[in-house]
Amino acid sequence: MNICFVSELFDTDFGGIPRVIKTYIKILSVRHHKITVITTKYKEKKSFEKNKKFNVYRFSSIPLPKSQKEYSFSIPKIKKIFKIFEKEKIDIVHFHTVSPLSLTCLFVAKKLKIPTIATTHLDSDTYFSNIGLNNNGSKIVFYKLLNKFYNRLDLVITPSSYKANLTKKFGLKKLPIIISNGIDISEFNFDLNNRHFLRKFKLNTDNKKILFVGRLMKEKGIDVLIKAFSIVNSKFPNTELVIVGKGYIRKELERLVKKLKLKNVIFTGFVSDDYLKQAYASSDIFVLPSYVESQSLVLLEALTMGLPCVGSNITAIPELVINGWNGYTFEPGNHEELADKIVQIIFNKKLMKKFSENSLKLVKNHDIEKTTDELEKMYKKLTK
Repeated sequence: MNICFVSELFDTDFGGIPRVIKTYIKILSVRHHKITVITTKYKEKKSFEKNKKFNVYRFSSIPLPKSQKEYSFSIPKIKKIFKIFEKEKIDIVHFHTVSPLSLTCLFVAKKLKIPTIATTHLDSDTYFSNIGLNNNGSKIVFYKLLNKFYNRLDLVITPSSYKANLTKKFGLKKLPIIISNGIDISEFNFDLNNRHFLRKFKLNTDNKKILFVGRLMKEKGIDVLIKAFSIVNSKFPNTELVIVGKGYIRKELERLVKKLKLKNVIFTGFVSDDYLKQAYASSDIFVLPSYVESQSLVLLEALTMGLPCVGSNITAIPELVINGWNGYTFEPGNHEELADKIVQIIFNKKLMKKFSENSLKLVKNHDIEKTTDELEKMYKKLTK
């Protein structure tokens, strides 16, 4: 098949969507599918790029505020999209974002009678919590607008039960299909040598390490983790908090660390894939204090590396962090409860071993080969 992925987020490493798309491209191309990507112009990237596995068409765009120019919108000319679809002989269009770019591609796909499908990655909190408009009214408007788009498609995929229920609650007419975003388990090595990461960020090999990976943005609840760590570290000085990722609230978080007089908090900023895997391999526990997750890719990565996990008891997180089985959940925003959960795990070898083994068991259900099988079935069903 000739498959077209549409997403503003592709060339950037901002968030999980680009990584999901690139992983699917890797697997689908091995299975002899031809891939076309339609996205926004990113930095010095060319407007058209031909690769062995896929072709990329990029359109000029305007960056969104507070996204460090990583997320942008574009409105391409309809004639240009017609030419791309006809040139690439597109059989199916798979949307990963909802935007003017997606609306343009949907219009053309409908005109050419090309089947359309979307994966629902987007959450209202990701947008509104960062601009001070995170209330129930904005959430209702957000999801109703999304569903106006999704209801025009042939099929909607959600990565979690939480997301499926949410889309139905706000008016999705078609029954969504749940397919995990998946994780390429083969790319992660449980026994990975991590000495370069430890040396680069001056980490103490004898200390217990608590890891967070993700965008440094409001909805991720990183301030809650820092406050929890202040309690943990006051009782157990041989602990370190490693925060991997970039985002506009980094300075705010650094000020909080200074205010709490914490010394063992390390901000790595954005790191390469090699260093990211070493970060997981270096750590004893993974914490995700987010207020919203459709399905967390970094949580899947942590599970793949056999880490015990602690996550907020909200949205899709409890589907991957099963309380008392492979980690613990806590009330979102409650830093004292989070600190207690971390302490219960990190100094209990028997419990850590149990949670680690169960994390490895759970993530097998999200193997990218399995999720690609399910995705292919949907493609074939729509293109018959």
